[in-house]
Amino acid sequence: PLPSTAMSFDAFEARLQFLQLLRKLNASAQSIQKVVSYAVKYGSRCGEDLWEVVMEECAKGTLNTRINVLYFLDSLLDVSMSLGPPDAPYMAFVAKDLGEIVHRVVPDNREGVLNLRSAKQVRGVWGICLHVAVFRIWGCHRLMSRSWRVGGRGG
Repeated sequence: PLPSTAMSFDAFEARLQFLQLLRKLNASAQSIQKVVSYAVKYGSRCGEDLWEVVMEECAKGTLNTRINVLYFLDSLLDVSMSLGPPDAPYMAFVAKDLGEIVHRVVPDNREGVLNLRSAKQVRGVWGICLHVAVFRIWGCHRLMSRSWRVGGRGG
């Protein structure tokens, strides 16, 4: 069961349930969608906590878990692009931690070779990089627009 209402919302409970979902995650679209839906539903209230769970699972999980997290992130960012940061704060988190995520999914050792082929075939690696680039450009544009208005030079 998910935390039901804002009144009974408990970030710790949400975090534990998200961890359970991530641990059951597989490469199926249905499994990925279930985890994405949960992350989006609770992103505005405890997105940072949920992101910590993602990073912990990337660090501790099996190689298979890590590649499944990459699939999950690709779908999560697709959804996040349409929602925006207040409801889905994950773009900033991925932008900050992308290098670490890739290193954990494809570690620089013999084990990493096992995930390398899957990671290259996954639209996710390139899709995530594209999403991050768009996010950074969008953020820079907003910052420049705000600076331009504050400086009195724009409309």
